[in-house]
Amino acid sequence: MSTYTDLRDSIVAIMQGIPDIGMVHGKVRYAADMTRYLDLFKVTLGGTPQIRGWTVTRESMDVSPSSFTSASNEEIYNMVIRGMVGLSDALDTEATLQDLADEVVHTLNTHTDMGISTVVDYSPAAHIRLFEVRQFGSVLCHYCEIEFSVEVRRAVTFVAN
Repeated sequence: MSTYTDLRDSIVAIMQGIPDIGMVHGKVRYAADMTRYLDLFKVTLGGTPQIRGWTVTRESMDVSPSSFTSASNEEIYNMVIRGMVGLSDALDTEATLQDLADEVVHTLNTHTDMGISTVVDYSPAAHIRLFEVRQFGSVLCHYCEIEFSVEVRRAVTFVAN
């Protein structure tokens, strides 16, 4: 497995442990038909079907020589987690997604190695970078983005020409 896949799978597993989190996907999901797309995020909680889901992906990766040793590089995985909850003013779904986003941030920030032996550090800590209302097909949803970076140190193998 790649470091990205290990990291992504670790994040998904951590998030799935959060009560009432909804559907958690380890990739950005697409469907040409908006109804099929929304079905990817449907859950039933308390007997009520609703849109509540998350995606986890890498937005970018930076690589630089390690400041610790010349035989390794530091890779910074800039991860983004996107969440959505179908909007219902009567059910105060804004607070629902705000609370879930807080729980994701706090939960991620308590894991020191993400289950990957080469993880060095979070840089910076997980944080909510966006919270707004968006339309998905005919469904109005609360939408958020959580961003955080994970630093990985990887040994460099030099190849002679």
